[in-house]
Amino acid sequence: MPVASRLVRASSTAPLVLPVALVAVVAPAIGGGVSGRSISDALTVVGLIYLVVGLIRVVNAMGFFDSTRFGFAKVIEVIRTRAYTASASPIGTFADYRARARRHRPIARLLATACVLLVASLIVAMLA
Repeated sequence: MPVASRLVRASSTAPLVLPVALVAVVAPAIGGGVSGRSISDALTVVGLIYLVVGLIRVVNAMGFFDSTRFGFAKVIEVIRTRAYTASASPIGTFADYRARARRHRPIARLLATACVLLVASLIVAMLA
């Protein structure tokens, strides 16, 4: 099997391995032992963590943090280079920064994983 296809397969299963590992670590710590309630609670905790991170990424993708990020970059640039005008600045204006600073991070897989974990938590809670 070529190395590239192994890397693709490993990266496609990584979002599934991490939640399972987190649940395996959190479940015994919550209830003192492994029971249906502790597994349900662990699934809920890990699902909520994934949900919060996914929602932060959604807000970030909407551009909510762009002005804050630009402000910090501009302050650091002024301290380092003393470039006070936009024409002398490597960063440029806020519009230039926004046009260059578009980064796309995966959101759908995170939110889908959060939903799966929360639904699994509900199912385990009903069965326990």
